[in-house]
Amino acid sequence: MVPLRVGAAEVLHQADQRGIPYVLVHHGPKDRIKNGTYARAHHRVEAPQLIELARRLGANQKMLVTCVAFAFREGIPTDSALVVDARCLDNPYWVDELRDLDGRDPRIAQFVLNQHEATVLLDSLDTMLGELLPAYRARGRMELTLAFGCNGGRQRSVALAVELARRLQVRGNLDVGVELRRTGLGGANTTSPLQIRLKWRKPHEARTDTCSSNGQDESVRRLRARSTCLSSVESRVRSSRGLRPRFRT
Repeated sequence: MVPLRVGAAEVLHQADQRGIPYVLVHHGPKDRIKNGTYARAHHRVEAPQLIELARRLGANQKMLVTCVAFAFREGIPTDSALVVDARCLDNPYWVDELRDLDGRDPRIAQFVLNQHEATVLLDSLDTMLGELLPAYRARGRMELTLAFGCNGGRQRSVALAVELARRLQVRGNLDVGVELRRTGLGGANTTSPLQIRLKWRKPHEARTDTCSSNGQDESVRRLRARSTCLSSVESRVRSSRGLRPRFRT
């Protein structure tokens, strides 16, 4: 990772002319420079997001969207970017033969998803996320949590979370996970009837889809290596101006 300061616009122009590939990340306020780093950035992020961005870019990973099912009585997940209240739907708990089933059961899924309100809700979310996810990624957000809540966190919320995850998985440009917060609904990875691999996690279970610190170091090393050519370009530009190099690697 190489910081660009003085002469950034000219350095980028030189890199473009030489065909040097790079990923340009801008953090902080606008630089108000024509063709500067803000105007041309592939990603605009805040400083705390730089390590996460470096890790996922270095590993060439897709954006991770996790659909969480939870119970309102146990609290809203603190890391949620969007919270959906499923209590607007009829509750299968009050149907005797459905009471002991959870939202992964096809009978519960059919009861919930056949409701007009569920269709409207999922269609609206699908459309909205199609517009917003690219904007999140452009700003360096590589992980997003969507939380679905109902009274018990076992039926309506689970059915909606699994269905939205299925729809997102079809897009093909995302990594999609499902997390069930309600005790007793976690466990091993499973596969849906449509052969979509979903990740089921128990509450507070350690995530298996995040990189270790060694993985972060490796990602940063790769970005740093890819930036070597760009560093050389800026050094030559600064040297031609009689300025001292200001790169730190």
